[in-house]
Amino acid sequence: MKMAEFLILSGPIRSGKTSNLMSTFGNRQEVSGFLTPDLGEKRVIFDLKTSTYHNFETIENELNQPFVSIGKFYFLNSGFEICKQLMSDYLNCPTPVFVIDEVGKLEMNGMGHEPNLSEFLASANRLDQNYKIIIVVRDTLVLDFCLRYSFLNPTVVSASDVLVVI
Repeated sequence: MKMAEFLILSGPIRSGKTSNLMSTFGNRQEVSGFLTPDLGEKRVIFDLKTSTYHNFETIENELNQPFVSIGKFYFLNSGFEICKQLMSDYLNCPTPVFVIDEVGKLEMNGMGHEPNLSEFLASANRLDQNYKIIIVVRDTLVLDFCLRYSFLNPTVVSASDVLVVI
């Protein structure tokens, strides 16, 4: 039985990880998941399957909806709910490639995409096909990510290498 393959796409902050994924997977039917590019001054969610944008980051004077903060950033809870739904949809109807952009300090602290991410990874690991799941993780968090999610001997690639392994 073939198992899902997990790839960790890593690099420094602002090194082009999301931009590279957007140009590589932005309109390919065999890819689903979500990217979190900057659109103007705010980070948004880009649904790779439907090519639609959703609000994700907000600013301090617009905090009229439930949010979670990390450093100077404020992320809408509704954005995390959208990502949760995309992960659930994937498990029900997987595409050959699924992208999660990104796993960061919030998740390392049990917030953000948690606990949905842990549940997704456990379920995705049981898929009985050859699916690739790309998870974007900042370079300084790769070790913490691998320890938290029990990734042994992960495949870690840079943004420029992602096409080579897909």
